[in-house]
Amino acid sequence: MGDGVSITFDFRLKPEAAEAFLAAGQAIFQGTAEFPGFRGIRAVRHKDDPRRVLFIERWDSEDAYRKYIAWRTETGTMAAFGQAIETAEANVWPHVVAEAQSPEPIAETEGVSITFALSLKPEMVGPFTSNGEIGAARTFPGFRSIRMVQHKDDPTRVLFIERWDSEAAYKAYVGWQTSQGGMEAIRQITTRMQTDVWPTLVAYG
Repeated sequence: MGDGVSITFDFRLKPEAAEAFLAAGQAIFQGTAEFPGFRGIRAVRHKDDPRRVLFIERWDSEDAYRKYIAWRTETGTMAAFGQAIETAEANVWPHVVAEAQSPEPIAETEGVSITFALSLKPEMVGPFTSNGEIGAARTFPGFRSIRMVQHKDDPTRVLFIERWDSEAAYKAYVGWQTSQGGMEAIRQITTRMQTDVWPTLVAYG
């Protein structure tokens, strides 16, 4: 089946719609798991902005995802969804640079999600993406999983989609990487870095 494609849908809810949307929980994804090409989805809430939600999705292909969205549009779900959203950004990440997962079982309800977005200097895209090295994360205490993906339309954009036991475990890892010079090395090859913490699981499928 290959690596599939990752989709991120980052949106901010309108103040008057936020609580009702978040309370819906698993109902948000009713029917999603049965759709052809679906692999998995997590909806997580931002640590510092409670109205900001991220869908982290896996599909067999972008085409499968587009067909799913078309179906949701036909059924009226997307129109209703749009009424609750203030701002939104969807991105397609078809290229897997590297990934790793803890050998221990990972329950969907456990841990914290982290996204680490990089904008690489153009001349560093090839060297960085061909390396495909996760480094010491896979053996660090509290590590759950990591998937490093490259943007469909902008090859300079790379996203780390991570899960850790806790934010503290992730920060300990970043602290260690900083002490080893790893974070400075990343700064040297990027024009932008952004970390977001998503500790609250809204729904999954």
